[in-house]
Amino acid sequence: MPTSTFLPSAKRIPNSVGLSFSGGGFRATLFHLGAIRRLHELGILPKITTASSVSGGSILNGFLASRPVSPFAGIADFDQSISKPMREFCALDIRRWLALEAIIPGTHNSSGLANTYNKHLTMGKKLAEIPDTPTHIFCSTDLAYGVNWIFEKNRCGDYQAGYMPTPDDWLVSTAVAASSCFPPVFKPLHLSLDPTKLTGGQDTGPNRDKYIREITFSDGGVYDNLGLEPIWKNQETVLSSDGGALFAIGGDTGFSWDVGRFVGIPENQALALRKRWLISSFATTGPETMNGTYWGIGGTVADYGLQGGYSPAVVKPFIAAIRTDLDSFSDAEASVLENHGYLLADAAIRVHVPKLLPAQVPALNIPHPEWMDEAKVQVALKDSHKRALLGHG
Repeated sequence: MPTSTFLPSAKRIPNSVGLSFSGGGFRATLFHLGAIRRLHELGILPKITTASSVSGGSILNGFLASRPVSPFAGIADFDQSISKPMREFCALDIRRWLALEAIIPGTHNSSGLANTYNKHLTMGKKLAEIPDTPTHIFCSTDLAYGVNWIFEKNRCGDYQAGYMPTPDDWLVSTAVAASSCFPPVFKPLHLSLDPTKLTGGQDTGPNRDKYIREITFSDGGVYDNLGLEPIWKNQETVLSSDGGALFAIGGDTGFSWDVGRFVGIPENQALALRKRWLISSFATTGPETMNGTYWGIGGTVADYGLQGGYSPAVVKPFIAAIRTDLDSFSDAEASVLENHGYLLADAAIRVHVPKLLPAQVPALNIPHPEWMDEAKVQVALKDSHKRALLGHG
């Protein structure tokens, strides 16, 4: 875990609150949707100074950044302005449409993904037009240098290639697509960068310009699936919402399983180390202590010593097993995920960062109480994890 640029708590930006949205397809999008609903009710959204995201988290981040009025400044009706349109988007089967397009010669399906986001999610919004506050950061993986590339309103780049002012015509949808074009379904995105525009990078070698021209971008979760990289270094308080996949335990089923395991085990180990480091940073004392909290889709309210929420019998085998994909999610899946994110965010904030709470904490208003019936949830989600590529949404 990198620590060279870590700022001691006393030198972090005063009163800053960073919120990171993990990857995990529409599953993560809907889980984070529930979390921000509760943050809205608690009056915490206006306190967020940076919203960082990867992949499925960037879908929500891009949607929020593209609203005519920033939801972080206050939302009159969360259901109509945020939840309803976000759930409608997650009911689209964009993965199947674009995966089918990939077999057509000459089709670059990550560009198609960006076009789909532009039409249905971000409505033509340019990065230059998004709000100044909070700072919205969309993280992608620079495949040339193997590091985290950021898209912001005013700048983009990474520490190896360098940084440049964000072009006036770059769309929010492009940043979201670069952040969420997960392999192998979506090809890496190529943006034909001009090496002369990028300055201050660590690469000063003879092949630097060639490498920059050839940079392609893939899912930000390839590098950091929690989306923490831009906020853990300098934010006074760090909130981490994690809707990513849990490691699937199972026996050998053949060659493709073996190949997936060879890739998946190192990725899982890196993510596990990052989570342990984050949580230990919250728990320890000293110059590298961070204020904040983490909530993950595999957790329960009981993990925080509180009552309520879904039980372990439903969370890990059913909710946490929902696929991480961009195909259409049912009303049941969307409702349960929104409930779960809502309840876990509430528990994590109450226990670990009560300083963010208002003097009068509003009572829980579970978004979809009809989906708190665990028997009903088990029936509705029993086959969710079996949905396969090119399957119907």
